[in-house]
Order: sequence, then structure tokens, then C-alpha cells
Amino acid sequence: MKSIIIILAFALAMISTSWAQSSKSFIREGNEKFKAQQYEEAEVKYRKALEVAPDYRATFNLGDALYKNEQYADAISKFSDIISQKPDKATTSNAYHNLGNAYYKSEDFEKSIAAYKNALKLNPKDNDTRHNLEMARRMLQQQQQQQQNKSDQKDDKDQDGDKDQDKQDGNKDKNQQQKNNQQNQQGQNDKQKDEQQNKDGEQGQEQQGQEQKQNKQNKQKSEISKEDAERILEALKNEEQNVQKKVLKKREQRRPSEKNW
Repeated sequence: MKSIIIILAFALAMISTSWAQSSKSFIREGNEKFKAQQYEEAEVKYRKALEVAPDYRATFNLGDALYKNEQYADAISKFSDIISQKPDKATTSNAYHNLGNAYYKSEDFEKSIAAYKNALKLNPKDNDTRHNLEMARRMLQQQQQQQQNKSDQKDDKDQDGDKDQDKQDGNKDKNQQQKNNQQNQQGQNDKQKDEQQNKDGEQGQEQQGQEQKQNKQNKQKSEISKEDAERILEALKNEEQNVQKKVLKKREQRRPSEKNW
């Protein structure tokens, strides 16, 4: 029974040793790929090392490979994992330094500055971190200035837009006023035209009435004249007959006497 237990313990020790050696082997292979700037291949080796056994060194190097492959979000995640594991002081300081670099590349300069400061708290003599901190501060200042300029330009554009809108509204009101004036003028013209037409109509009716009255008078006059003419004609006729009678009578008196043969 004891022999079986010894054999099992020995086997587990051998397996554990094999896993440890395999993890370290993958890390070494990954480091070789990293030095050759074959960062994608290095990333694969480091991941395999972590599949065999958790190791903050493999995690740290994986973060570096991801950073070189410009996968900054994933690199930030790996460096943050290392910091949360609270390894030795030097490793934690280096993890903060690389975390600051990943935030810097992501243009998140505020978080980059915070990471560099944490790295300097653990290692105040790290001149590289101090240099990167100053760079991040300048970039943050520049970024804020650019954002302010964009905000000012937007405000100016909005103001110009408001001015243009006010101008358009003013022109619109002016055009509307002109239109209203034209309509009022047209209304007055139409009113004057209607009044003139009514006046002309009244004058026309009055004139027509006068003409009708005159025609009636002329007609009546014409009719009276006709009657008078008939009476005159009749009188003349009668007078002519009287005259003819008188002439005949005078002729009879002047006629020579007849001779009896």
C-alpha cells in the first residue's frame, strides 16, 4: 500500500516538473520570437505557457507582445492583471510603466499619467518613467487645447449659424413685409379700381338714363312734330283746295262768252 502511494507521489512530482519545464520552455521560445520581432509568434508561445501553468512572467511578456502588435486594450488588461496579483515591487513598478505606455498609445493621457506616477512611487529613480510622465503631461495639455479650440470653433460656427439664421429670418420678415405691402397696395388699387368702376357705372347709368330720357323726349318731339305736320299738311291741303276753288271761280268769271253760230 505504501509502495503504491510512493509511486503516485513520484508520478505527480514528475508531471508537475514536466509542466513547469514545459511552461518555462514556452516562455523561452516566446522570448526568442520577441527578440526576433516576431511578436505574433511570441504571443502564441506565451499563451501556451499560460495554458500549462499560471505565471506572471508569461503574463507580463504576453502584455509586451500585445503592445508590440498594437493591441493596446488587451495589453492594458494583462498589465492590470499583473498589478492585481501584487508580485514583487520591481515587477509591479515595471507593470505600471508598461501600463502607462499602453494608455499613452491609446491617447488616454490622464490614465497614462496616473500609471507613471504609481510606477515612480515604487521606483522614484526610474528616469525613463519620469521622462514618459512629462511626455504624457505635454500630450494631455495639447489634447485639451485642441479640444478647447474645437469647442470654440463649434461655438463660433453656432453663433455664425445663429447670425445667418437671424439674417435669413430678417430677410424673410422683410420679404414678407414687402409682400404684405404689395398685397395692401394691390388691395388699394383693386379698391380704387372698383370704386372707379362703380363710379363709371353710375355715370354710365346716369348718362344712359339721360340718353334714354333725351331719346324719349326726341321721340315725343318727333311724334308731336309728325302730328303737327299732319295737321299742317291737312290745313295746307284744305287751304289749297280753297285756293283752287277761288282760282276756278275767277277763271269762270273770266271765261269769254260763247257765240251762238
